[in-house]
This record gives sequence, C-alpha cells and structure tokens, in this order.
Amino acid sequence: MALFSPTPPKPTPARPASAAPPAPAPPRRRAEGGSPSMIGPDLTITGDLETEGTVKIEGHVRGATRGGDQVLVAAGAIIEGDVVTREAVIGGVVKGSIEASERVELLATAVVTGNILTSRLLIQEGGRINGEIQMRDGSHQAEEVRSPSHEAAKPAPPQAERRESDQESLRVV
Repeated sequence: MALFSPTPPKPTPARPASAAPPAPAPPRRRAEGGSPSMIGPDLTITGDLETEGTVKIEGHVRGATRGGDQVLVAAGAIIEGDVVTREAVIGGVVKGSIEASERVELLATAVVTGNILTSRLLIQEGGRINGEIQMRDGSHQAEEVRSPSHEAAKPAPPQAERRESDQESLRVV
C-alpha cells in the first residue's frame, strides 16, 4: 500500500473528455450483505416497524414488525404484535402471529404466543409455541397442521356409501 510504503502511488490515466461517465451501480438492497437495522436492548418502540431489509430486535417492540428480508429476535427481546417477513429467526418472545413466506426458526429460548404461517419451520429443543401452525406448500395454499389432541376433536371425514338399488350413484354421509 502506498500509504505506508516509501514508493509513491502510481498515477491513474486521465479519462478523455469525450468519454461518457460510467453508469452508476444499481442500488444495493440491505439483504445482499448490508448490515441489519438494530433495535438495541435498551430501546422500546411503540408503533409499527417496517424495513425492506433485515431488522434485528434486541429490545421491545409494541406494534407490527415487517421485514422484507429477515426479522431476527434476540433472546430477551419482546415483540407485542404481528411479524411479517420472508424469514424469521426467533430467540425471544413474540406475542402475536408470525407470517414468513419462506421460513421460521425458533431457537431454544423462543416463546411464541400466536399463530405461525410459513413454508418451512424449524424448532430447536426448548422453543415453545402457544398457537396454531399452518404450513404453506409451493403454491402458498395453507394446509393446517394440528396436534393429536385437535385431531381427536375433529369430526370424521365424510364417507362414501353405495346405495344397493343404484350401483352408479354415491351418497356422502
């Protein structure tokens, strides 16, 4: 490096006056490697929070949180409101629903009191959910997933029964 070496820096060639200036680089989204927006541990936000990139919450948010790319909730953080994002990684407390178009990860310290709607879900041992989980398939149609206790209370699916007099018709009971 020329700053610390005894040799002087090499001069850059001058650009001809007729040459067009280089095109500006396209704007870079935060999701492509920029630093996330931060809500520190000593900060409380009252109201909705929205970003196109990633937001990391270490403090307290009272309101909806929308992150275009990721919402990261650190252990000890609290969100009192819904979370909408592409990917959510939860280590703290969320009192509201979570809707992630791609993925939700609950760390061992996570406590979610609300419903979760996502395509993929990872729950580390110790992570807790008090609500319903709905899994999206590739076409984003929700398919409800219930625990065995909910299955027992669910009515039996309709059964097809053939009439003896008419072999071709079916009746659903």
